[in-house]
Amino acid sequence: MSDWYKLDENKNITKCAPGEGTDREGWQVARDQTNNGEVSTVFLGLDHSINGGAPVVFETLVTGGTHDQKMDRYTTWAEAEEGHRQVVETVTLSKNAMTNLGRRKQFIELLEQLHIQKNNPVDYRDAVGCLYQAIFFNK
Repeated sequence: MSDWYKLDENKNITKCAPGEGTDREGWQVARDQTNNGEVSTVFLGLDHSINGGAPVVFETLVTGGTHDQKMDRYTTWAEAEEGHRQVVETVTLSKNAMTNLGRRKQFIELLEQLHIQKNNPVDYRDAVGCLYQAIFFNK
């Protein structure tokens, strides 16, 4: 049977009776909307640890995007804040990497279309430079 916990005024957890401290005020550790889904970190109140050990009572969950349903859990408020920050960074970087991957594919396709124009190397280099600027830097 899992134990119940509540947060004290310093955001430390203390064991409590089931249902005690369930007002949910102050349970949101952090919440961020990214370009690749929403990241939310909360205090759960119920210990989710497996095989004992420190109570696992904080959770970060991603909804939407390429990491939909990614979940991490923590034992302290400080760990939850740091974990949230790391997940936001990972989710955001993943979206940027996917965007850049799409741009690379677009760049390669356009290069292949230009391949037949390689007879004139100067024009070809100029075209490649323009494509690169347009695709990767939106110029």
